[in-house]
Amino acid sequence: MTIFVPMQARLPHRFSSSDAPSYQLATSLYNVVESVLPTECDERYDASVFCQCLALDHVEATQDTSVMRLCVHCRGLTNMCAHIKVEKTGKHAFDALCTVQDGSSHRFSYCLPARAVSSTSCAPYLGRDLATFLRTELENRLGRLLLQSPARPPTGASSLV
Repeated sequence: MTIFVPMQARLPHRFSSSDAPSYQLATSLYNVVESVLPTECDERYDASVFCQCLALDHVEATQDTSVMRLCVHCRGLTNMCAHIKVEKTGKHAFDALCTVQDGSSHRFSYCLPARAVSSTSCAPYLGRDLATFLRTELENRLGRLLLQSPARPPTGASSLV
């Protein structure tokens, strides 16, 4: 099942495929990233950034796995797409592998305390870490664009007159 979400909309909080923990966590991670990343970019750079979930699929397999594609839009500058694979790796353990298109990858792991009520209780922590990773990738991408731009600052000693 694929869900297409309109720009700046939150994912639905219901999943008909019986609330798979990885799907719940992926949905919660998106909601945290969608909130945290634009706020961080606005506070740091006064930049208008927003996130869009392009697809979220629960992979029916022996292991509980969900896959999300999202795009970070920095208006007028760049778009950055990422692929996030969330899988339940143990009774209380989850991995989230985030791969940025034309960028880096990073694996996030989290083990819930045995008394945790749901998989979404780790979403604020993982979501903030994920948002920081995506912000860093966006900063690197914008830095490369600036350095490749014909309007970049002059280099060399002769330009320092």
